[in-house]
Amino acid sequence: MQEEQQKAVAPLKEMNPIRRLRQAIASVRGENTHQLVESFTSEMTMVAEGLCEDQNKLRSDIDALYADNQKLDSRVSQDLNAMLARMDQQEEQIRRRMDALEEKLEQIEKHREGKKIRLGRWQVSGGFLSQITRLVSIGAGAWVLVTLMHLIQSML
Repeated sequence: MQEEQQKAVAPLKEMNPIRRLRQAIASVRGENTHQLVESFTSEMTMVAEGLCEDQNKLRSDIDALYADNQKLDSRVSQDLNAMLARMDQQEEQIRRRMDALEEKLEQIEKHREGKKIRLGRWQVSGGFLSQITRLVSIGAGAWVLVTLMHLIQSML
């Protein structure tokens, strides 16, 4: 059998035409069919073993990728939960600040409402009246100073 395999493997240059013709006739008659089946079976077994190894390697690669993906998913969801918790805290702080500002604004508006004074048809805020009083007192102080300066100048 090995001799026939070696003969089949031998290059065509070394074989004479009669030998080639005999091998062709033997192949057609099926004389070396058993040898061809054995050769085919061994080659297919090697191919199947190679495919099995490739499939096992791919399966292990897929398992490793799946594990990495699970780690990334858990890390992303932890980070997302942490960010959401921080955002909730910040939102609560902003709400408290807004409530405090609204309360202060209401107090200021109430305080302003209390200072408004009615003068006939007009409603004047208390702040406006105090400003007028200050201006009048400045003017009166200036008038007193000018009068004192004229008095001192007339005495000299």
